[in-house]
Amino acid sequence: MVELKNLRSFFYTQPNRVNSWISDITGNDLDQLDSRLFNIYGPILPQLCRWKLSHEDFLNSIQFPQLQHLILERSSIDIVKHISSVATQLKSLETKFALNNSTTKFIYPLIQLKRLVLKIEGSTISMIHREEMMSNLPRLKHLILIANCNRDVVNVSLESQDLDSFRTSFWLEEKHWLVACGRENLYSVSHFYQMEVDEDFQFPICSTVSDNIIFYETINRLTLSSISNNTNHYFPHVQTLGIDYPQCISTFKNTLDLCRIQHLILNLSVKNFPVMYLLRELSTLCEISIKKEVKIFLERVCSKKLKNIWRLTISELCTNTSIYSIEILSMVFPNIEHLHMYHACSTTEMIDFLDRFKHLKTASFRYMSYNFNTEEVQKSCHNIRAVFDQIQRCQKLNFTYRFDKLSVHIWFS
Repeated sequence: MVELKNLRSFFYTQPNRVNSWISDITGNDLDQLDSRLFNIYGPILPQLCRWKLSHEDFLNSIQFPQLQHLILERSSIDIVKHISSVATQLKSLETKFALNNSTTKFIYPLIQLKRLVLKIEGSTISMIHREEMMSNLPRLKHLILIANCNRDVVNVSLESQDLDSFRTSFWLEEKHWLVACGRENLYSVSHFYQMEVDEDFQFPICSTVSDNIIFYETINRLTLSSISNNTNHYFPHVQTLGIDYPQCISTFKNTLDLCRIQHLILNLSVKNFPVMYLLRELSTLCEISIKKEVKIFLERVCSKKLKNIWRLTISELCTNTSIYSIEILSMVFPNIEHLHMYHACSTTEMIDFLDRFKHLKTASFRYMSYNFNTEEVQKSCHNIRAVFDQIQRCQKLNFTYRFDKLSVHIWFS
């Protein structure tokens, strides 16, 4: 390893005692093994820019002039202090340690740090800790802090004055941080604000935001599962639209920008729903997921070719391809590149899909229903593997595949 002069990234995790090759090693022997390994890889650490280590043992003797990204699964305050003094280029830090005294300083100046994920166990932290931490991290943009907090850090009361500590010039002007309070948490806006909503959308209980439009602009997925009397919301940046209940076309137009929708999820029967009219309004649509009554959808589309759709998902778990025609499906969707079938398909049906959809890059097929046993799974995998291998030999198709618990996934070159 010392000879790897150009190495810039290294991963080492302490051996797990459940691994068979060390199942008989004692704790002391394991510590000695860990120490010997460190003596081997220690000399190369100063040249690395990215690390992921399971613990901080031995690190207090190492310099980190090139280190930019560090994941340290177990650490200590002393090591964090050491890192702050020798890792001057560090931009991302993720670690966990115990705080034994609530008055102890635990974050030291890291001028270049932009991302911090910190889990603190033990004593509680206060707003003084938070303010001190932010002062030491002037370039911080992303923070996840998991810790026991005093009430001055996160007050779960519903009164707006609970956010007064975040309305200072330090937070609003210097850090440009906006904060909102929910019923169970406090979070920065818009990074940690929800991105998926339904028709019962509501604003946060209170926030430091001056204009609520920022909450609308963050939403990228909207699901309409019932008729709502709340028609005063407009979501300009929604890209995924889920429909669980029939709606008037005017409802869609008054709620979101239809020209931005790229993914349509139909979780309803379109028998009494103007699906073709809606599809004509979705000028940038490229993905459709159909969860119910595929046959009725094909009938309503009337064999129109949806040439702009390149990703198709059939999630109808309670049916199979005998209910609808694979041939008609391929005619309606002639340019599919990514096909995902989440109902059980026979090997013959898989081959039919692969034969009729001419532009596939990836495909997934469920080969077993949820009611299965190990013997059935092994038998199905064996049959599918035999057929796929024969296709590769005879037709010389260039694809790879793998199995998971219920599905087979295919990639075409």
